[in-house]
Amino acid sequence: MRFRPLIVVVVVAVALGACSDNSGSGNEIIDREAKITKFFEQLETGSNPDYAVVKNGVMGKNPTIIVYGYIDNKEVCEDIVRLFEKSEKDALSGDYQCEPLN
Repeated sequence: MRFRPLIVVVVVAVALGACSDNSGSGNEIIDREAKITKFFEQLETGSNPDYAVVKNGVMGKNPTIIVYGYIDNKEVCEDIVRLFEKSEKDALSGDYQCEPLN
């Protein structure tokens, strides 16, 4: 157990790095959203459109979950939105909607 303190330090350092605010400026967020949208516009999987669960926030729309590969992607997306709306967890609070990606 001689290495236990080192392991704890490494785990804490990794956890803090993961929690750091690297979301970038508003322009970087908009650019990231545009890249996601462009990717899915070019890549349609299956016979129905892919959808994104989008959270409406202060910085605008933020895609949080991509729904694809189901018989009815829109229905699955709407089920997820309903679950989020019913959730009592602060992390999930907000206004969500489904948007087609392609």
